[in-house]
Parts: sequence; C-alpha cells; structure tokens
Amino acid sequence: MDTPCVVGLPGRELDGGPQRIEVEGGKLRILLRAFDGPFVVPLADVAAVSDRRVAGDVALRREAVVPFAQLQGGPAGANLVLVFRRPTRVPGVRVQSGGSLGLSRRRSHSEAGLFVDGMRFAVEDPAAAIAVLAGAGIRPVPDATHALQQVIGTDPSAPGESERRRRRSRWVATLLTMSFLGLVLMLLAGGLREDHRGLGALVLLVGFLALAGGFCGALWLVFRQPWRGAPPA
Repeated sequence: MDTPCVVGLPGRELDGGPQRIEVEGGKLRILLRAFDGPFVVPLADVAAVSDRRVAGDVALRREAVVPFAQLQGGPAGANLVLVFRRPTRVPGVRVQSGGSLGLSRRRSHSEAGLFVDGMRFAVEDPAAAIAVLAGAGIRPVPDATHALQQVIGTDPSAPGESERRRRRSRWVATLLTMSFLGLVLMLLAGGLREDHRGLGALVLLVGFLALAGGFCGALWLVFRQPWRGAPPA
C-alpha cells in the first residue's frame, strides 16, 4: 500500500493525529478540526497548488469561493492555496473548532450544501508543502489566480475585487450616515413640544427606522463573506 503524502498544519491535533492535508489512493483529504469529517476531493479534481494568494483585481465570471483555514498557532497570512476544477462541497462546519474558516455552519449542514473553489492555508514551510503535493501529482503554479481563471473563466465586464471593496465601502459609509441622521431625528423628536406630538411621533418613527435599517445594513455588508458557498457549476 502506498504511503500517503502528508502536509502538516498548525493548531490543535485531531483524535487521529495532527491537522493535515494528505494525498493517498487518488484522493486529497483535508483534515481539520473545523470540519465534522475529512474533506475528500478526488485528486483529478484538484487543478493546482500555489504559494501565492489570489489576486484581487481579476474579473472572474463569478466570485471565487476560497476560504482561509486560519488555524491557531500558524502564520498570520495564507501561503498555500489549493484550487479545485469544480465547486466542491465541504463537510459540515463545527462551532468553536480551534480555528476560523469564515464559512456558514448552517449552510454547510443544509440540504443544498456549501461549495468552495479551493482552500487557503498558512503553513510554516510553503515551499516544502508544495514539493510534497507536487510529488503526489498536483500541478504547482506561480499563483492561484491563473488557475482560477482557467477553472471559473473571466468576464471583462465584471468588477474586480478591489472595485467590489470600494463599492462595499461606499455602501457602508452611506448606511452609517443614514443611521446617524436617524439618531439626529430621534433626538429632535424628543425635543418637540406637546402641541407637536403627532409630528414628533412621525419624526421618531422615521428616525428609528433609519437608524435600525442603516446600522443593520452596514453590519451585514461588513461581515458578509464572499466565500459562504458557491453553487455547483
């Protein structure tokens, strides 16, 4: 029986050993505490491996879903990227798993499932990790962006990630301004005299709706993750 090719990952160990990426028997397995079980991907469906982060300004046909497995005790930034040939369903995501994936637990356990285009990791020696995975048959590439372009396709009319971030920032600023104006209206409503009680109630209601709507909308935009789950292609 062939010996599995293994890339160790930082963080707390699993019951059966360290968190890791391993290749054996024509399958890639990602074993993380964040998952209910092994994340198994056929080796033929793994398009590439890279030590470069995904570039932000590439206009893909749709937004890439490549979560970062940010594990305790590991380097701060992603330095190992796996790209899949098609959206692949992840196992159920756990709560308080000793790391962060930025994935929806409820979505991962739903009937529809949660799909990703790859995974990002932070390892101590990315060059050694890529050598191990390349030896197992995964194609190494200078950066993951080109592989994602090949897999997802490009759309020159679509905005790049930097433009999406600028748009999101503008929306957040607008919604926060709306919340501030709502607060001002609520304060003004409290200062109206008794003979303007009806107007005061209307101003209070409008102010409350503006405050609540703006604040909740801004929170949703700030914490919304683009990798919560791509639909299958």
